[in-house]
Amino acid sequence: MKRMCAFVALVAFCAVAPLAAGPPRLVNYQGVLADMGGVVVDDGVYEMTFRLWDEEFGGSVLWAETRMVPVGKGIFNVLLGDVTPLELPFDAIYFLGVSIGAEAELEPRVPLTSAPYSLGAGGVFGTENMFPGAGPVGIGVHEPLERLDVDGAIRLGGTDGMAPGTIRWTGVDFEGSDGSAWLSLTASGGAGLPAGAAGRTLRHDDAWWVADSTIYNDGTRVGIGTTAPQFPLHVNGIAQFDLPGGKVGISTPGGWPGIIAYEGTSSNRRDVIFDQNGIILSASTDGNPPSATGGIVINENGNLGVGVYEPAFPLHIRDDGETYACVESPSGYGCGIAFRVGGELRWRLQYHPVEGTLQFYREGVGEKLVIGDGGRVGINTEILHGDAMLEVHDNNPGPASMTIVGYSMTAVSPSNGGGIGVAGIRSDDGVGGIGVYGSATTGAMEMNNSVGVYGQSDDGYGVYSDGTLGSAGPLVAVAPTQDYGHREVYAVASAENWFEDVGEDRLAGGEATVRIDPVFAQTVDTGAGYHVFLTPLGDRALYVAEKSGDRFVVRGLGEGNEDIAFDWRIVAKRRGHEAKRLAPAPDPARLRPRIERRRPVVDGG
Repeated sequence: MKRMCAFVALVAFCAVAPLAAGPPRLVNYQGVLADMGGVVVDDGVYEMTFRLWDEEFGGSVLWAETRMVPVGKGIFNVLLGDVTPLELPFDAIYFLGVSIGAEAELEPRVPLTSAPYSLGAGGVFGTENMFPGAGPVGIGVHEPLERLDVDGAIRLGGTDGMAPGTIRWTGVDFEGSDGSAWLSLTASGGAGLPAGAAGRTLRHDDAWWVADSTIYNDGTRVGIGTTAPQFPLHVNGIAQFDLPGGKVGISTPGGWPGIIAYEGTSSNRRDVIFDQNGIILSASTDGNPPSATGGIVINENGNLGVGVYEPAFPLHIRDDGETYACVESPSGYGCGIAFRVGGELRWRLQYHPVEGTLQFYREGVGEKLVIGDGGRVGINTEILHGDAMLEVHDNNPGPASMTIVGYSMTAVSPSNGGGIGVAGIRSDDGVGGIGVYGSATTGAMEMNNSVGVYGQSDDGYGVYSDGTLGSAGPLVAVAPTQDYGHREVYAVASAENWFEDVGEDRLAGGEATVRIDPVFAQTVDTGAGYHVFLTPLGDRALYVAEKSGDRFVVRGLGEGNEDIAFDWRIVAKRRGHEAKRLAPAPDPARLRPRIERRRPVVDGG
């Protein structure tokens, strides 16, 4: 290829609109391509490489792109950065070099003119002034140190105009225009502000600026009514704050320092008073000063009084004979709460200093609920005996009296569909114990029999045990008779845990297959073996020929047994308890002494 040269012109910054805000990073470059004799090249498409250098000669390549460029009558035009993005900051002078195909780079390199430098950070940069897209701005300063760095004078407004707010420098003073006259902005000007004194503030008296000490400012603290403020805001005197829906004043209610607040303009007054006795919170509904005896008092000892000006207890509530509660115990113990209805004393909650118990007492009747140390509870007793957690006294025993009754309604039952009247739970701590203990002496009921624990249910369990039910005596069921009243019926006991089922069947063709009830089969372990007892209903012999987990087969012996009825009884071990046999049991005598038997004690109120 002939040696070529290019006459180029860097025309302008491309005006192609970008997809996002900010100038497009493209440079429009146009030139003429000719050979060394000055003859333009033939029309066609030429491979051209464009490079930006940091030096006019030598240096380093900062950016480059190669592209196929159409040439017509020697003229070509490209948008630099259209192939390889221009990601340079444009904060220095760059030089453009061009090469055709594999030939050496054309000479000389062309320095970029000012138009492409508008790409630099969205700002404007001159030889002295700097207006970047972000950061310090310099006027007369190429490297500004502050947000606005000006080297030289600043002129605000003009000396010819008098627009309000215009500021000018006269050579000796700063002046500001109010629209009709120039006023000094310093104390040294002719018609300037008042000289004042240290700490004074300015105010306008509707004619001129005045410096006084009503509001005093020493640079770190502000005083209102004082020239020696001791706090960031120090007010000497009464202050009022008008708020939406009311007002709050820092004043002297009752002659003492305090706060007065009003709802609206003058009604529903609320006072906070700091007097020699402590802090008083009181209120009124007519705007007048409220009574201190009707409020809340906190004294220097930390005692809180309600309706009591000098509270003697940590919580001292006045008993005026009409209120529902007071802490002046009417029993004479000195500390308690009384509950009244229509002025009549009904109940009182009091501390018994001798017994060290908290008593809830029904006035005039003598019924008590007592709480003692360790959470022990007593009902109908003033003194807790022994170490029982719950001690209940029946002070009016009779033929059918009951000390504790547990009742549960099905409508408020747990998720299993049943309710619990009384539940006794003893945790497994390795020692053993009693969840519910019942004791009764003989002679209080019909036929000299008494009941320690009684349970009753119409359609459920009178007494239910989720575990082993132990009894040192016989298990007795009470059954009614038509002619002999109620009689005891005794349960049969066994050395092992057996369940049994009974039924009847008939041989057919000398054989009968009896299927075990599937419900019964799930309560026992037929795999551990079971027993079948047969009773023929006739003069014939029967035997069990086969046994399996869900059935057994009965056959007759000899002739004439093809069609005979029989009764059967099956006995199998309870599932989960197959290995138990005459297991050791605790001696009841070791449990009985833990419960101290005594006759009820009737205490006075």
